[in-house]
Amino acid sequence: MLPIELKNLLLEQQEKSNCTEQPCKSCLDNPCCLNPGHATYENTLKIYELYKNGNLKREDEIEYTENLSYKEFVKNYFDEWIHPEDDSFILFYPKTLEKNGKNFGCIFNKRAIKTPKDNFKNCLLWSEDRFDKITTLPLGCITNGGSKDFANKREFLTNYFYSNSRSKFNMEKVDTLSDDKNIVSSNLDSLKVDSWVKENMNLTEEDEELLKYSMVFDNGQTDYSSQWFVTGQSITDYKKIQQCFMELETRYNSYKKIVRNLREAEVKIKILNRKIEAETDELEKELLMIDYDDLTYDAGYFKRKMGQCEREIKGYLKLIKDNAKTLETAKKAIEHNPEEERKYWTARMAKQCAMDIIAYGRIGSGNMESLLLMDERDQLDTLKNALGFAGKLNTTIGKMNDALESDFKNFSSLDHFQMPQLELNEQSHVAQNEKNLLGTSESKTDGFSI
Repeated sequence: MLPIELKNLLLEQQEKSNCTEQPCKSCLDNPCCLNPGHATYENTLKIYELYKNGNLKREDEIEYTENLSYKEFVKNYFDEWIHPEDDSFILFYPKTLEKNGKNFGCIFNKRAIKTPKDNFKNCLLWSEDRFDKITTLPLGCITNGGSKDFANKREFLTNYFYSNSRSKFNMEKVDTLSDDKNIVSSNLDSLKVDSWVKENMNLTEEDEELLKYSMVFDNGQTDYSSQWFVTGQSITDYKKIQQCFMELETRYNSYKKIVRNLREAEVKIKILNRKIEAETDELEKELLMIDYDDLTYDAGYFKRKMGQCEREIKGYLKLIKDNAKTLETAKKAIEHNPEEERKYWTARMAKQCAMDIIAYGRIGSGNMESLLLMDERDQLDTLKNALGFAGKLNTTIGKMNDALESDFKNFSSLDHFQMPQLELNEQSHVAQNEKNLLGTSESKTDGFSI
């Protein structure tokens, strides 16, 4: 369906122009078809469909090349124009027949324009439905002439309602007929606030922009949270890599489901478009339009989620490479390693127990119960490491507090401090655990030993 705003603009201009119903009797002395108006990307798909079905035939000696792909057809018979201020916006101007410097009219005329009468019923692309929907008749051919203000408004509305046209055209497969192949895409340029929402709520342009931002806002997991709160909590490199693999699998599965849902929604939209165009009962058409609105909203939602998944998948791939350094190390991380498991759980329990000590002055019953389930050797190492780490952490915080009290307005006085971290090397001996987890006694912050 042609958007109501665009339809009203074209009808208003029609009333001001010399245009009449085909065959344009009043225009014989100045035929518009010598200089055809622009077609949208959607127009070209309709025209190509006409061509593929064998319904594009001239009455004169000029013939269209057979068996052209969509891209070849457009290249042969249109001049592409990219908007100078918005390179996402493209229009297509039908070529004209030129010989010895003389213009014989649009390539989509039934016959060359040699005399004024040749314009009579001469358009192969003419459509009676031109004001109701996108048809074979180029959008720029619907009305004759007009002011610069009209041309600018038409251009704006065309780009608004049929946005991202250049990307759609570039993605079009060479063997397409009339399908829009922008199905599996996370591009959100086409999302817009429904016109009825704007009208019903009396939204300003600023309100509309803010509402659109909410539709395209990526509220998925950030790279920061992935690195420090999801992967970082795993402590050891071995477990960090494993955690990344688990997160990666989850998002890949989600991505596949989202793509499937998006493909299904887009295909259903095409089917509905076909039904809407064929439906003659206005009430039935309204019901179909309700379904259409639901599906287009769903498609927009899936596009957003698809984009989030793409970003998060790339993020976890990067984290795996950052932590593993090599593909071989990454592969080893998915293999069961008893020693790495012991190191991880010893480190994790030490950290959890240290947090209890700092917060409550003792190890809580939950962590103590888990601690007692461990191997006796690991219990002792865990307790030693927990007490040592809690002591270092408290000492560091105390020194930072003292530094701040001496100069309470200068928070930069804390810049040289470094919080102690749970650290592990590749040694697996139990005797090394305390050193591995807590760092060496030589660690310093702002000149102070921790």
